[in-house]
Amino acid sequence: MPRRGKPLKIANLHCGIGSLRLAFEGLGAECVWSYTADAKARRCYGDNFGDGTIGTAADIPAHDILAANLEECVATAKRRRSAHHPHEMILDVVCLRRPLACLLAGKADGASATSRPALIDDLVRLGYFVHRAKLEARRFGLRQTGTTDFIVAFDRETGFRFPTKQGRMSSIDELFDPRPHDRYYISEMSRDKLIARSSRSMNNGNKWHMGFVANGHANELRDSPDAPYDNILIEPGGRWRILTERDIARLQGVQDSFVLHPDWRTARKQLARCIPVPVAAAVADRIVAALRPGADGRQTRANVKGKGNRLRKPTGAKPQPMPDAANGSSSPLRWYGS
Repeated sequence: MPRRGKPLKIANLHCGIGSLRLAFEGLGAECVWSYTADAKARRCYGDNFGDGTIGTAADIPAHDILAANLEECVATAKRRRSAHHPHEMILDVVCLRRPLACLLAGKADGASATSRPALIDDLVRLGYFVHRAKLEARRFGLRQTGTTDFIVAFDRETGFRFPTKQGRMSSIDELFDPRPHDRYYISEMSRDKLIARSSRSMNNGNKWHMGFVANGHANELRDSPDAPYDNILIEPGGRWRILTERDIARLQGVQDSFVLHPDWRTARKQLARCIPVPVAAAVADRIVAALRPGADGRQTRANVKGKGNRLRKPTGAKPQPMPDAANGSSSPLRWYGS
């Protein structure tokens, strides 16, 4: 258990542009190590944090909380064409450093969704108490319909419970850029082509279709090539436009002071893969409270058990950590390298 008065230390694995770090640092936690295999994400991360915490897979320091973006985890495995499972590095870090808690998050229907039950099973076998919940962004003040799948694990039973709702809904006026660049507008010719393509797709049974910002709420953000047309905004004058990168950042709860990648295509992909900051911050707040009980020894409000909390307990078998590099193995991390 961390000492009272000292900030909790987090390690941000598969950090992307750092949305999980933003969530924890807003609560006073200290990031001691970060890692991403994406050079473009490292550039954006360095522009915003630039404190030298980006390290290699061989220099992971001791930490209290391990935070990882599961979408970045799968993207890294695909980029490296790894023969190993995408989640192996997460499990390796858990075995190597045994953090007090883990926060793992990804899109509810993301690329890593099918492998998450196996990840939970492995964490339970390692002696962790694992909680899982899917949280909607709109319940945390964001004007989008995206849902994030959170996996929270503790090395002991804490009575942790996920938040259900928090924060006020942001105003439309402070969300969308009132004067975007002309390149974001869709010409009449392009608009007609999009309508014709959408009609053909529906007739052929294709799932692709245009999406519109309706009632001030955007559809779930994706990083696919057609993603700009998932959220077409129709302005009062009738003009169609796609969302700007700053619009997407605000939909994810990222402040305007955050420096985005200079290439607009890269920035859109990075923002679509990041975890909505207010949702992550609400979960992180419950994790911090669970690790720091009240001064009188009683459970805080974040530690009270309640309905809707899916808990997996350890099987009772003694965890078998991986061999450390110092004890003769080639590397503490099987597929990641340095």
